[in-house]
This record gives sequence, structure tokens and C-alpha cells, in this order.
Amino acid sequence: MDENKGQKSNRRQAPVSGVEGEKRHAQASQGRAPRTASANRGENDIDRGMAPPKARGHQNRASRSDSARRSETVEKPRRARRSPNNAIAQAPQTAEKQHRSPHRHDERPCTEKSAHGHREHQDAEQKRSRTTRNPRELVVETLMRIEDGGYSNIVWDLAIRHADLSNLDKMLATRIFYGTLSNMRLIDALWNDIEPEMLRRADPVVKMTLRSAMYQLVFLDRVPAYSIVSTSVEVVKRLRNRAACGYCNALLRKAVARKDAGNLVYTPTGDALTDFAVKYSVNDELASLLIEEFGDDASNIAESMLAVPKMVLRINRSRTSIDDFLAKVGVSVERSSRLPNRACSVMSRHSAIDAAIEAGDVCVQDEAAQIAVQALGAPEQWGGVAQEVHIWDACAGLGGKTLHILDEVACDTSGRRYSMLSTDLYANKLERLREAHQKFFKSEHLITKARDLTLGGSVPLAPFDVILVDAPCSGLGVLRRHPEVKLYRTREAIESLVELQKTILDNVCRHLRIGGILVYAVCTITAEECERQAQAFLERHPNYSFDALPAECAPTPDAHDIKLLPHADGCDGFYVARFRRNA
Repeated sequence: MDENKGQKSNRRQAPVSGVEGEKRHAQASQGRAPRTASANRGENDIDRGMAPPKARGHQNRASRSDSARRSETVEKPRRARRSPNNAIAQAPQTAEKQHRSPHRHDERPCTEKSAHGHREHQDAEQKRSRTTRNPRELVVETLMRIEDGGYSNIVWDLAIRHADLSNLDKMLATRIFYGTLSNMRLIDALWNDIEPEMLRRADPVVKMTLRSAMYQLVFLDRVPAYSIVSTSVEVVKRLRNRAACGYCNALLRKAVARKDAGNLVYTPTGDALTDFAVKYSVNDELASLLIEEFGDDASNIAESMLAVPKMVLRINRSRTSIDDFLAKVGVSVERSSRLPNRACSVMSRHSAIDAAIEAGDVCVQDEAAQIAVQALGAPEQWGGVAQEVHIWDACAGLGGKTLHILDEVACDTSGRRYSMLSTDLYANKLERLREAHQKFFKSEHLITKARDLTLGGSVPLAPFDVILVDAPCSGLGVLRRHPEVKLYRTREAIESLVELQKTILDNVCRHLRIGGILVYAVCTITAEECERQAQAFLERHPNYSFDALPAECAPTPDAHDIKLLPHADGCDGFYVARFRRNA
């Protein structure tokens, strides 16, 4: 431990006489460090948007009693924060932001200790969110967490659930949050046309506030411009300081003037690829991939990525029927045409729906994700005449599909025993799955194991009668729900995910019994991860063959796979293929 830490310097300083000396002596006798000229200068520099001055050592105090010297505490020099308290940071950010993928195998494994730390972090975030009464402030704070590598659906769900906001404010905040993320590149292009230095040098909080304000100015016609300006300035004042407010206010007034003149629009550059990427707020590599793979349909697919996804509920048929649920909640929901006995879309969310979700009568799950489970077929058909059936959800994640399978199993009245294994790379996700299982499906036997499927090895309960591989993927089919992925997904990352899918399939398929069913599913739309991956699997494993999908989810009779596109099918983008092991 540093012996000099917390001690004042032995060097003496010339006494200060007169009024200034009396003032300093009075401060010292109260146990407070006097405000020197250099200290004042440092605080004023921060207020003016400059970095704090470098510490020059402790200031000596003169004309003090020994007791005052002993009681005096010397404050440590201030260290520069990652997000300085200013409107313009001292140095531009040159390093490209590194993001994590929102898909399971792109993260670092989570041990039990780190899972406990994650839970503590969630509790702290909940406590912080409850004090937030300004919806735009909540938006900016949560967008900053995305900048730090958070996943939009997780951090926003946590923030909005515990925020002290009215339902109308929650709806407004949700639209601003996802709208800003979905249109980030277009928003930056508009600001770059007004003030290029802002994007390069602005403090992160000020920059994010201006981004969310630009989204409101461009896309929310019913919100008055003066309200957007005043509330945004208030956010900067609360999260930063008053000095930054003037800078924010000046830029917003420039943007409002352009909007009033009809000039707050993106000016095309003439480069087709760049203009496509900016218009739909995707990176250049993703824009190129969509155009190459889908041609004239690329614009429709990219447009669907900007749409607000509908909320779809899956009925837990072991607890209620869809008819009973529809009668309870009224006209606020609409029965699904694709899965009429299992799913419905929410037109208007209210307390009865929230109560049904909390009670476990329904759960939030898109139609495409439900089809991945329906592709396994009815539980009565699994395992032939065996009295015990083994099921494996190989990439379980948070367990949505595991719970779906358990609900289907609970509806089987044949008396057979079902045992299920759910594995994932991350223990904290499986912990949440176990909590849900204990709450809603106590009678069904479930084993959870944190397992890296790229390493192979034995697994409990093998061999299995049915296996679901909802593999990690590029996530291009769910960009409406994870819009931040549009800005950093690359071809190189997709190629590495294709190799990961291949390895997982090869390791998992060895544990399926002869005659068993394997379903491969990914929430993406690239041919390399979908049709080509399925065909390559059969080429590597001639003892497998395609198997017809159940009629409920088959696009055509005898179809063995299905590819869903958001713009054409009105659901998440998904690919599902069904295989059978023959030998």
C-alpha cells in the first residue's frame, strides 16, 4: 500500500494573508479542503466541455492548526471518465465499436458465479429503472447499454418492465427505442449533413440523445417539434450538465429549421449500394448480401426489417384452450390463420393479457418459432411403441421451445413417460429455464446441462427419439427484434456460423436412435445457413434422409422443409428442415 496515499505534502507554502487567508483557514477548521484557483479551473473546464486538467499533486494548506491538519482529507485527483461530462469529447473515437452477437454461441460461457453476478446487475438495473419518470431519458440510457454490447430485447424488456411510467409513455418509449435502433444509419446520415463534427466528437450521451430526437422529428409526426427539443435538452441536463444543453439545443433547432423547410431528408449519393444501405440502415456487407441473394426482392426484405413486429401468443394447451382464452380477453387478440389452434396475434395489449402471461396460460412466441417445434410432429408418434420417450433440445437458449415441447407432452394422455434434456452453452440461460419449468411443468422430467456442443462427447439420456437443433445463426430473420445486428453482421461472421452449425449437427446426430426424428431450425434467411446447410448435412450423413413435415406446418404436401420470410409470411424469418435416421 502506498504510504503517501491520503497524506498531504511536506513542502510548505507561503502563508496567505488578508481575507483570502481567513477564508481558507475557516474552511480548514471545518475539515474541508479550500478551493484553489487550479481546482476551480478544473471544474469550470468540465462545465465548458473540456477534459479535466492533469493532477499536479496535492495543494498545501497554510495557517492551520494541527487538529485541522489531522482532520483534513485530501481528495484524489479526478480521473477521466469513459463518457466525459461534456458536450464535445476531447478526442475523437477512432476505434471501430466491437459488438457481440445476440445469438448464443457468439458469447463467452457463463459460469454459476457470473450468472449470480448477472442477476445482481439485473436487480441494480431494476432499482435504477424504477426512478426513471421521463420516457426519453429511459430510451437514451438503454440505448447506451446497447452501445456497450447489450442485447436490445433483453435490456429493453428489463428497463421498461420496471420503469415508473404510464402505459402510454411505455408505448412511446418502446417505439422511440426500437425506431432509433432500426434507423440508426439513416439518422447518422441526416446528422452528418447538419453537423459532421457531432458524430465524430460528441459525448456519447449527447450523441445518443440527438439520435433519438432525430428519429422523433423524422418519423413521429404527431409529436410537436418544440416538445422533442425541450424534452431532449432536459434529458441532456439530467444525464450530463447544463453546459451541454446549449450545444444540444442549437443542433436540434437547426434540424427543426430544416424540417420546416422540407429539407430534413437524405440526399442520395448516386451509389446504389450505399443508398440502399443508408435507406434501410444496414451495413454495406449486409446490403450487398441481400441484393446478391434476393435481387429485386431485397428491398422488400430490408423494408420488413424496419417494421414493428406484432406480438404473438402461444396457447399453453395443457392449461387452457384458445377458445377459452379468446373469450376471456375479447377482441384485443386475433386467431392465427397459420396455427389456428395454438396461436393468436395481439391487437391491443391490456391487463388481462398480462395476467394470462404471468399465470402461464399463454406465452410470447412468434409463429415461426412455434413451427420449429410443430415440425417434430405429435408426441404420440415419437418413439414408436416405447413406453419411455427421450427428447433433446440441443440449443435451448432461454428455453422457449423446451417449454413448448413440454406443453405438447403434457397434453398426451397415453400414459407414456417423457424425459427431456435441454443443453446450452450458457448456464445462466438454463437457470431461467429451470425456474419456468418449476413454475409451470413440475410433473415433466427435465434435465438441463451447460454444454459446448462443438466438443462432442456423451450426453445424458442418449439415444434420443427426437432432437431439435435450433442452431446459432446470423439472425437475419429476426432483425425487427434485434435491429442492432444490422449494423455489424458481416459475411465473415456468417461463414464462421455456417461452420459452427455444421459441427453442431455432426456431433448431435450421432445421439439419435434409428428411426428417430431430427429437426434443424435457424432464425435466418441466407441460403448458406438454410437450404445448403441441410443438403450438405445429408451428403455427409447418408444414413439420414429428408422426412415430410406434419401437415399443420408444411407449405405443400410432402414438403420436408419450409422457409418463412417476414415480408411474405408476416412472421419472423425462419428455416426449418426435418430429417429421419434410417440406419
